[in-house]
Amino acid sequence: MDRHTTVPPAVIKKMAARATEASAKLENRQVPANHVRSDGVKQLLAQPRTDPR
Repeated sequence: MDRHTTVPPAVIKKMAARATEASAKLENRQVPANHVRSDGVKQLLAQPRTDPR
């Protein structure tokens, strides 16, 4: 019996989003539902990360 399964990337992304939202709620730093990111922030997030985290 093989206990290892492959989790689809979409499921991983959904799990990460839920965990991030729950963490923000616990720390009282929720983002309003109608918040729109600025163009500068979108460009920053689109760049590949260079730090080895």
